[in-house]
Amino acid sequence: MANTTIDALDSIAELSGSEELMADKGEQSVKITASQIAGLNAEVIGATRADVDLYKRKNVRVTYGAFRRGGFADPFTVYTPKDGKKVAWIDRTGRMYLPGGIAIPKINKPRRSGYSNGIVGSILRTPGGKAIYSYDEYGRAILALAPIVMDEIAAHVGASGYVAPAAFSTAGYFHTVRDFQSFQTAVTQDEYGFVYEVKRMTANEASLALITNPAPLKMGWSFGQSTAGDGGETGVIYSATPFPNTVVTGAKSDGGILEEAYGSSPFDVSSIVDFAAAHNRSGIPGDGGTTGQMPCIVGALAIEHHERVVKKVATGGRACFASWYGDQPLNTFLPGTDSYNNLLNVTARFKEISADNYGRGLEVEYIDFCQGENTQTSGTWAGLFPTLYPQIIEDVQAVTGQAEPPIFIFQQIATADNSHAPNGNETAQLNIAKSYEGSDSICLMGPRYQYPLGDDDTIHPSPLGKLMEADTLAYVRDQMLSEGSFSPLWHTGATLVGSDIIITLNKSGLLIDSDWVLSVPNFGFVYSDSMGSATITDIDVSVPGQITVHLSAAPTGSSKKIEYAMITADDTPDHWSNGRGLIYSPTDFPSFYHGLGFAVPETARNYLCRFSVNL
Repeated sequence: MANTTIDALDSIAELSGSEELMADKGEQSVKITASQIAGLNAEVIGATRADVDLYKRKNVRVTYGAFRRGGFADPFTVYTPKDGKKVAWIDRTGRMYLPGGIAIPKINKPRRSGYSNGIVGSILRTPGGKAIYSYDEYGRAILALAPIVMDEIAAHVGASGYVAPAAFSTAGYFHTVRDFQSFQTAVTQDEYGFVYEVKRMTANEASLALITNPAPLKMGWSFGQSTAGDGGETGVIYSATPFPNTVVTGAKSDGGILEEAYGSSPFDVSSIVDFAAAHNRSGIPGDGGTTGQMPCIVGALAIEHHERVVKKVATGGRACFASWYGDQPLNTFLPGTDSYNNLLNVTARFKEISADNYGRGLEVEYIDFCQGENTQTSGTWAGLFPTLYPQIIEDVQAVTGQAEPPIFIFQQIATADNSHAPNGNETAQLNIAKSYEGSDSICLMGPRYQYPLGDDDTIHPSPLGKLMEADTLAYVRDQMLSEGSFSPLWHTGATLVGSDIIITLNKSGLLIDSDWVLSVPNFGFVYSDSMGSATITDIDVSVPGQITVHLSAAPTGSSKKIEYAMITADDTPDHWSNGRGLIYSPTDFPSFYHGLGFAVPETARNYLCRFSVNL
């Protein structure tokens, strides 16, 4: 649909016979030239049918009736024809704005009976004193338009000058629809009270309506083995699109979503044609993947919930995607591999779509790296990790051009339900995390043993476990951005004193889990020595920041060792990691998914990282 087109200069000339206007600013008047109004061929596309219905004063001026309970709800706006740039507008407080930063305030006399008692002079007038913009006695904004402008608007109402909200979308609440050559924009208010403009591409009317914002779109990556993708049993217990205008992933040409690059071959980025609202797998048209819960999506939704609902921050939108390859060693994800290149190439494609379709930049906010259950084909995890980090940060910044590095969040692996021994990567991951303590761009998210496993699975979290993992990711990401760094709960030392082992920790306020993780002997602690000279009799967490492991006697054997959550149960499957513990420190970070009614903890928890210490 075409927009109503008028000549702004003609309107000014017909009203004033001059190319100059005057604006009152307090007690002073300033000249405003026609060039400052800008756009000799501008578009009046802020006038909806509702606006036209309020035209009261024939063809000499227009009462917009924008005043509503002390504020201005429906401002008049003039846009340029090609890019929709505002030329002049009235904000919700009643101020009128013109190009060049000129703000023309509303001028009131003392109020009487709840109404503005007239005006003090003209807010905007011609040099001859004719009012062009003012307020009536009821506080309503009055904008005087030339007859030619009125005729143009009236001629197109109900045709090309008006776009019914239903023509934009029947899903949600939209108004002030504007139709451009290749896209439409509208204003919406979400269920959380935020009002914002959205844009959708008309080439595919089923495409999303993405929030418009001058800030870059934020992107979050899941990267690694099957635990970074939809590995494990099928099943989606949360299938919804709670933030359809602000959380997106890739879109295919058939309208389906495309949220993952999988495997050992280069990903065809041309298959991503736009963005789509991030819907969690179940019932998605054209989705050729399995129906497993996707960590990248449920994580992004948990993050958006905390920002938009809990913190009440008007976010500018976020994108999510996953690059993963199941049952692979760290070698498979190093620079130069397909998995690594897929991450960079999809980032570049997302940046291109964001710029071309929505006029926005794109920045990667975080990378959630989950790998280590499969050991290396060569080298060690500790030896190979420096090849991945910080190179991945540098390469992502080179693709997006962002100044601030993305946050690299990695996870300490869990031991399988039927495993007999840890593989050593969990210890390497903890040591590396400690070496980066205090960093503002890398952190360990914590262990994974607290996520329940699937009914027919020995290593992958169940759909419920993935929702809990998403809440943890949202918590850690928030801590990194708000506090500048994050460290999970970990030990800082372990000392044998007689028949006691004193373990110091980096956090206080410890609790013993009795309502979530399946019970395990001695809360997950195991003592051993060459002679089996002592056993654990009790665990004491009453001293802040300290755990005391009481032994049956002062040990006499050599090779004394205290371990936590390494191998703590037999290998009979029970749908929990065979290396788990019950020690955690609580947080007040609310769980998005608990709030939806899912049986996960009410708030995020810092579970103690797995460790092994020689005494």
